Amino acid sequence: MSETPTAFATAGAKNTMRMWQLVLLMAATSLGYFVVQLDVSIVNLSLPAIQHYFQIDVAMLQWIVNSYTLSFSVVLLSAGVLGDRYGSKNFLLLGYAVFCAASLACGMAPTVPTMLLARFVQGIGAAIIVPNSL
Repeated sequence: MSETPTAFATAGAKNTMRMWQLVLLMAATSLGYFVVQLDVSIVNLSLPAIQHYFQIDVAMLQWIVNSYTLSFSVVLLSAGVLGDRYGSKNFLLLGYAVFCAASLACGMAPTVPTMLLARFVQGIGAAIIVPNSL
């Protein structure tokens, strides 16, 4: 019983700090997957407003949804492999940057082709985020 109460307090503080680091890590990685799924839901709910703003038909609305889905599915496996090889943290940060920049471009898109390109790039960012957040 040579340990003093301050040693126990220091160990408890270190354990508490470690716990909060793990909580923040889980929140940061879970946030990526949540944002990707939220984006899909938001766009689906916004389709009538997008149709009204751009004066486009249903076929073009389908391409707005499909451009994201297509790029997401094509890049998903490759992004996971690259994250394994070169570091998941780096690719997760890259995915966040690409996704955020593309989201901004989607919000500011003046034309339908710009919107389609931004949604395509957004899907690439999402495909980088999902496997590297796991």
